[in-house]
Amino acid sequence: MTKNKARHTPGPWKAVEAAFNPPGWLWVQNGPGALLADVHQNVNIPLEVRNANARLMAAAPEMLAALEYYATDQSINGEVARAAVAKALSRD
Repeated sequence: MTKNKARHTPGPWKAVEAAFNPPGWLWVQNGPGALLADVHQNVNIPLEVRNANARLMAAAPEMLAALEYYATDQSINGEVARAAVAKALSRD
C-alpha cells in the first residue's frame, strides 16, 4: 500500500485552538488551516478527552505513514501494521 492510494486530506494535520471557540477547545485542521474535525459536539465527554481525541486525529497522517513503512516487514508486526493500514484505507 502506498500513499498514492490514500484518499484523505494530505497532512500535516494539527490540533489547534480556534479564536471563535471557547478557550482550551482544540479542533483538527490541515496545513492551510481548513477545519477537518470538531471534536466538541458531545459535551458529555470531558474536555481533556475531547482534546486528546483531536491530538490523536491530528497525528493520523504521520501514523499512517509509519504503519505503511512497517507493513513491509514479514514478521507478525508487519501483519499488524498491514491490518491497520487496510483499516485506515478501507474503501467501504
